[in-house]
Amino acid sequence: MDKRTTHGRSANARRLTALATVLALAPASMAVISAYQTGEFYDDSGPVTRGIFRNDVWVKSLSVGSRTMDAISADLAQVSSARVYSAPADGGDFELVSDDQLGKPGSPIHFALGRDVDGDNAKSSLDVLAGYSLSRMLGTDGTRRLRVDVLSSTPQRDSDPDNDDPTPELILAGSLERRSITITPIFGGEVDDPVLGKPVEVPGARAAEGALGIGILMKNAETPFSMSIIGFDLTGDLGATKDQPLIGFRLEIGPG
Repeated sequence: MDKRTTHGRSANARRLTALATVLALAPASMAVISAYQTGEFYDDSGPVTRGIFRNDVWVKSLSVGSRTMDAISADLAQVSSARVYSAPADGGDFELVSDDQLGKPGSPIHFALGRDVDGDNAKSSLDVLAGYSLSRMLGTDGTRRLRVDVLSSTPQRDSDPDNDDPTPELILAGSLERRSITITPIFGGEVDDPVLGKPVEVPGARAAEGALGIGILMKNAETPFSMSIIGFDLTGDLGATKDQPLIGFRLEIGPG
């Protein structure tokens, strides 16, 4: 099937996550948010390009802005730890959603998997955040705010810290277009007590610039979710200092 999909909504959800790639974040002008250029993707049948899929669609390589990354050679850094939180839509504190709660009846956060994806190996937030599949995400019922804190296995520094360049150090992937998301850099600390920078909001329109032409039909969803990939420069887009290593990020998405 060779058709571009539109962003969909399920009966009990939307979903958004990071693809667990190279990390780093902070605030700034965001002049050079880099969009997806080209990539190699595959499923059980072999290479895929555009279309709607129900099974795992894996990332093999990506070109985002002027940077090309390969999963096999570990250019895409893995997530080493993650925490998931939710909060009421109208305010209130975020509360931890444990892995034991994820996916249970009444849980505000659930696993969002492609219809034909085996859920037996998606038992924790790390299971879906630390891989290279576009078909394994986290979702909400749309009534609460979602926060995900992620640490990388490899700290990142800007490759050209004196310029706002199109060589991103953070790659964010998922169904990103529906509404604004907020990302905050993690400069140090632990996943349960991170040292944070300043948050930056990413409009859905900017995320749409990185559309892949790949849609994932999730379990319990009537229409597919379109996938996007965008990249961020550490010092230029995201305000990190010249020699500041970034070890992770906080991702927040509102209700709706």
